[in-house]
Amino acid sequence: MTARALDPGIALSVACGQALLGRRQDADRERLSAAVAAVPDVPSAARGLAQVAAAWLAGDMDDHALSVALANFNAPFCAAYRRRFDLAQTGTVETDMPLFAPSASTHAAHSADAMED
Repeated sequence: MTARALDPGIALSVACGQALLGRRQDADRERLSAAVAAVPDVPSAARGLAQVAAAWLAGDMDDHALSVALANFNAPFCAAYRRRFDLAQTGTVETDMPLFAPSASTHAAHSADAMED
């Protein structure tokens, strides 16, 4: 199986997760630094995460700031492919639905909790 190159934003997300959840080895920091450098310098969610990650690497931001930025970056990916269902069939109305997809908010909360531990 050949490895595919990841989108720079996704590679950055993975590197952030490894740096936060890993043992904080130099290899993790180097991988994160390389992922930050690979993100194009154009306004995007990936660029915002890269700026927070660069500040974290410099020691200007703490783990919580990076974990929140990472959760916010990942949330749309978690909600993008949720299963559609007929609201009338379930007995709910539009106003009963949460602002964010339950799976996305739950994933973001679990990710943030895991990164804080």
